[in-house]
Amino acid sequence: MLISNILNKLPLDKYRVSLYSTNGVLQQFQDFQSRTCLVNILVNETTKKRSMISTLKLAKQEIEADLSDERNIIIVIVDEDLDESAFEFLKSTRVSTLNIGVYILCVSQNISKFQFRKEVGFQWVYVNSTSVIKNLSFLRENRQSCGKTSIALDECNRLCDCIDSMMVNCKRVRKEFSSMPKEERNLYLNVLKELSTNRKYFKIYQQFIDLHSKYFDSGIHEDGQFCPWHRSYILKFENLLRMIDCRVTIPVWNWASYSHVIWKSTPTYHMWDDDGGFGSDGDKNIAYCVGKGIFSAENWQLLRLEDKEIISNETCLGEEEEITAESNKCFETSRLPIYNKCLRRRFNGVVPNISEIIDVMIKIKPENFLTFENTLRRLWHNKVHNRIGGHMQTQYAAYSPEFWSHHAMLDAIWSKWQEKCKNYIKNSITESELRLIGFNTYRRHYLDISAQGECGVHVMYDQIFDISFE
Repeated sequence: MLISNILNKLPLDKYRVSLYSTNGVLQQFQDFQSRTCLVNILVNETTKKRSMISTLKLAKQEIEADLSDERNIIIVIVDEDLDESAFEFLKSTRVSTLNIGVYILCVSQNISKFQFRKEVGFQWVYVNSTSVIKNLSFLRENRQSCGKTSIALDECNRLCDCIDSMMVNCKRVRKEFSSMPKEERNLYLNVLKELSTNRKYFKIYQQFIDLHSKYFDSGIHEDGQFCPWHRSYILKFENLLRMIDCRVTIPVWNWASYSHVIWKSTPTYHMWDDDGGFGSDGDKNIAYCVGKGIFSAENWQLLRLEDKEIISNETCLGEEEEITAESNKCFETSRLPIYNKCLRRRFNGVVPNISEIIDVMIKIKPENFLTFENTLRRLWHNKVHNRIGGHMQTQYAAYSPEFWSHHAMLDAIWSKWQEKCKNYIKNSITESELRLIGFNTYRRHYLDISAQGECGVHVMYDQIFDISFE
């Protein structure tokens, strides 16, 4: 299949993909998850057909709305000649020098007619389907090659099996944050900052993080929903990060292994480093706004005003029952406009340690999912949120950059416990045919970490726990 062939040779570390089809399929660049998934959607989904000109107009709308400052390449694949209106419309796409090429592939009886539009017009070149790749200079013919090794990393740092010198069965790898080289840590932090501050992504980012506060009291923190809902949530957020840089996955904050130094920075623990970490605790002199690092009040602002009364109450009071001089100062400082949009933290107390986690994973049998989930949610999940304080202690927790790494840790714990008996993975939740709250997806699609969502995205956690159930 020509589309599959092109996608398989397209280096995703350099390009993002949108697809518009006359059979009704529409996949914008932020919807892209994998090449295989995109091809499956195109082949299997049949909706109301659109004309070629209508399809082209939809594609142009996305370019003008979200990609006007990007270098765009347009590939049009047709099985018949373009009509004049579509041909003229394609000419109009060259209104910007950033649109660097329009390629038209005409496919009929295994013959492809290749057409490249230069600045002054279209130039036609005839090639067969096997040589199309050589005529599209932006493709990488050997992208899937991997030599004679058993495993290999693709251009997006997915871990792939190498079979017959080709990369297959690729999976995303989520690493423990402090174990990552500083360069990788900064890559993740900078991509997250780009997603949360660049106006190009503002609408989709804000709508997505608001889902947590929107459905906070609607069941996403109840049994049967909590684990699959948050597994889905972090995967979808990871997809947003990967549309900026496909090498990024959400790192795990292994608070259990570092519980003895949880709020400190050490040579081996980098969670709260000012450089290469998530930054410091909140400063009590400025309403517990984060004082140092990439997400400090000076370097990072929330893009909208959430409920300031809730944030101030939870942050300033903490676990105190009465207003003190310190909390009163916090309330007063919170009212200053300069601190209206800062990220807040108020580190306090201890978090569960690794021996507690492993003890529970060993003792709770795989058929007792509700018992396991209750411990995960009520003890470990809630406690860590409250120990960070600030935004993380409220329904606006998803505004906090550390939210995603905390939930990656919880998901890693669930995933590791699921290894006790794979037969229970898809039967652990009753009524798995019910949908996740707020999403048009079934709970069953997020029970198996190796096949998540309708696309079956495979995720693995890299050496988070030194324990085996075999």
